[in-house]
Amino acid sequence: MDQSPAAQLFAVGDDWQAIYRFGGSDIAIMREFAERFGDTKRMDLETTFRCAEPIAAVATRFVLANPAQIRKTVHSTRQLQGPCVHVGLSRGRDQSLLREALSRIAVHAANHEEPSNVLLLGRYKHLRPGNLAGLAKQHPRLQLSFKTVHGSKGLQADYVVVLGLCTGRHGFPTEITDDPLLDLVLSAPEEHPNAEERRLFYVAPTRARRHVFVLADGGPPSPFVVELIGGNYDVAVFGQLPGKDVPCPTCVNGHLVHRESAHGKGAFYGCSNWPYCEHRQPPCPSCGRGLPVKAKGGFRCRDCGQQIEACPSCGGWLRTRTGKYGRFLGCSSWPACDYTRADAARQRKRGRDPGPKLRR
Repeated sequence: MDQSPAAQLFAVGDDWQAIYRFGGSDIAIMREFAERFGDTKRMDLETTFRCAEPIAAVATRFVLANPAQIRKTVHSTRQLQGPCVHVGLSRGRDQSLLREALSRIAVHAANHEEPSNVLLLGRYKHLRPGNLAGLAKQHPRLQLSFKTVHGSKGLQADYVVVLGLCTGRHGFPTEITDDPLLDLVLSAPEEHPNAEERRLFYVAPTRARRHVFVLADGGPPSPFVVELIGGNYDVAVFGQLPGKDVPCPTCVNGHLVHRESAHGKGAFYGCSNWPYCEHRQPPCPSCGRGLPVKAKGGFRCRDCGQQIEACPSCGGWLRTRTGKYGRFLGCSSWPACDYTRADAARQRKRGRDPGPKLRR
C-alpha cells in the first residue's frame, strides 16, 4: 500500500469470534484497523442466517459485556418465540443433565418431519460423552456429534448442547493461565477478565439454528452461567439454582429454611431463628416448592428457575391471590407489606390495561 497510493485494502473479520490468540492471532488488528492502515470505512454485517433471533440477542449482549468489543447490532432471519437458550443446573441428585437436555430436544424435534442434528460442544476434548453411541440409540431421530468449541467454528446444527459450564481448571471459562514465556510472543493480554473465553462462549450457542442448552454439569456453575441466570437474560432455567443461605428479610441474622405447616396448609419458608423471629413467606408460585431468590430484574425460583416479578413497594415478590373481587397480585411479605395490584387477566377481561397499584 505504501508503494502504490491508489491501492485499496478490503478486509473481512469478526472480532466477536477472535478465539485463536494461542495460535498468534491479534484482535488488535481489527480494533485498530484505521490506526494501522489509514482512512477506513467500516460496514457491519448485521444479519445472521444461522441462529434464531432469541439466541442472537442473548449471545450479542453476552459478548458485548466486554466494552472493548466492536459494537454492532445483529438480527436473525430466524424468528422464534420464547427463550431459545436453556440453562441446565444440577438438581443435587444422580441425574444426567445431558439426558434431560436430549429428552427436551427430542420433544421439540418431534414437531419436524426430518431427523434433527444435535451438536455437543465442550471446551476440551475430554468432555466428549463416553456413552454417545448409547445416547444416539435412545434418540434415533437425533443425529448426535461432538466437537470442541474451537472446532465448531463455521459449523451449524439444529440444536447445540454446551457441556461443562463449571468452575475449575478445565471449566468454562478455563482457569488455566498461559505460560509467561508464551506472552513474550503472543499478542498483548486484554484488560477485560476472560475476554477470549467470553468470545469462545459466544461461538458455541450461535452454532444453533433452533435451541441451545448450556449445562453446568460436573461441578459448581461457572461465572458465565451465574451471569446468564442472574443477569436478566432471556433464558429458561431448569434444575436447581446454586444453593446458599438466603438472609431473613425481617431479622437479617437468620436465614430462610423450608418448613411444612403443622395444620396441613402446605409448605412455606420461615426464619431459622423461630420462635424469636416469626417471619414466614410462601414458596414459588410456579412450582409450589422452591425458594424465590433475588436476581437482576426481580426474583427467580431457586428450584425451577421461573422468573418472578418483584414488589415495587418493598423487598418481597408478587404472587397471585384470590379475594372478594377475584384474582389480584399481592406481596409475599403481607401483612407487613400491603401492596396489591389487579390481576392482568381480570383487567383485560374488563376491557382495560392493568392499572396502578391498589391499596387495601
